[in-house]
Amino acid sequence: EDSIRESHVAPSVVPPQGVCRARVLQDLMAGHRGLLYDEVRSMGDKLSILREALATSNGDVITTVVLFLRDTLAPTMFAKVLNESPIALRYYGLYLQRRGDKNQLRLTYRACGRKVDEVWILLRQAFDIRMPADRLNAFRVCLQQWPPSEAFFERELKDQIELLRRQNAIEVFDAKLAASGNDPFLLRYPRPYLPYAPVAHTLYYCMLYHPNVSKEKLSSPVNTQKTFKISEKTLTWISLKARARVGDWEAIRKLPLEK
Repeated sequence: EDSIRESHVAPSVVPPQGVCRARVLQDLMAGHRGLLYDEVRSMGDKLSILREALATSNGDVITTVVLFLRDTLAPTMFAKVLNESPIALRYYGLYLQRRGDKNQLRLTYRACGRKVDEVWILLRQAFDIRMPADRLNAFRVCLQQWPPSEAFFERELKDQIELLRRQNAIEVFDAKLAASGNDPFLLRYPRPYLPYAPVAHTLYYCMLYHPNVSKEKLSSPVNTQKTFKISEKTLTWISLKARARVGDWEAIRKLPLEK
């Protein structure tokens, strides 16, 4: 059975079944691919021309040959070829990225058994979703499929899910309140859009618009601080900034400011 061996030196063997690989390769180097599709037909020829292309270290040539294999091999065989040739897989991945085809890239990684790469592409697709509730659901799907080998990033993803869950709930409530026009504070201090803001900005938002709510509520500054393990010093300075904006000098005098 033919196997792919990546080398920077083209093997000097007799071209299989009379196909002149040198002529095909020369055609590819000139930016043409007619001979590739016309003359390279057997599996042996295809693997040989891939080896030749890899030996050139020419990205355009490698990509052209990989796309030729995609077009002429069964999907399972194409996945096997990519699995045996990380360089070919890398160039195919770069090709799909340039086209913005994240879904096909994810499916390719799945077919090649590259679970970690597949989940990372799935996460990138989640970040492309604009609606907070839909992105939140996509994050949860990613978390369900997250590989154990990426434990550190799993914790980061959990924090991101919790932050977006909190922001979305606050946004839905505050948007309705602002739309009603019945809250004088929101009329005087128009609020920004909260989803996708950093943790520090979320805490500032809670300090500004919900400074005294019960700590059980998601909009509570105390709840936010504890959930995301924000230091007391950071909490104090964000509180100072938020209360200064609205001229709440009494609250500022109560802050444990260092002298």
